[in-house]
Amino acid sequence: MTRVFVFTNHKGGVGKSTSATNTALGIVGMLRRAGAPNARVLLIDTDSQAHATLVTTGTKDYGTDNSLYTVLMADRQNAAQTLLNCIVQSTWDADLHVLPASPMLEGAERELMGIAGAPYRLADPLSRIINRYAAIVIDTRPSFSLMTEMGLIAATDAIVPVEPRYLETVGLMSVIDKINDIREGWRQPNLRVSGILVTKMNNRIFHRNILHGLAN
Repeated sequence: MTRVFVFTNHKGGVGKSTSATNTALGIVGMLRRAGAPNARVLLIDTDSQAHATLVTTGTKDYGTDNSLYTVLMADRQNAAQTLLNCIVQSTWDADLHVLPASPMLEGAERELMGIAGAPYRLADPLSRIINRYAAIVIDTRPSFSLMTEMGLIAATDAIVPVEPRYLETVGLMSVIDKINDIREGWRQPNLRVSGILVTKMNNRIFHRNILHGLAN
């Protein structure tokens, strides 16, 4: 089964997009070194700010006909092919592919709100093309919006980036609770919290103490 990793935290500035993009590239390298027959990894950017898109493709000039927005607005029967049509090769590695974000995603949330089945508009077409990739990485916006919900529903593994600061760790359980709510409320038994990723770490004693607390 292809693993789908979603990076999520309701707070910005924790290194979420940096972690997602570098993890995606790292998986490509790991698979290649292991001699895997398929080393392709798909990075999906669900954040309208498009930071992950910009750093991996060199631009965020994507719009209504060549981005995740296009996929979400497509008819269900055409959505999988639309998704394939919108994927671009990253500038980082030929095996790292990107489904780019667009500023239009802000409007997509409003357009889709209240429409039956809206939270599945990413998971459904993705499930039909998933076997083309060895792994998929999803970057989300720093809030629990409809876009983030879509990413969680499409995923098997949730990774929560967090800075080693006390207030960050206090809010960590609310993030984990939200992930668990998605798993149970939307009947996604494959979704699990697979890791807490500590970012911006150094060897100060305070950071080490926070890390020890998280581990426990």
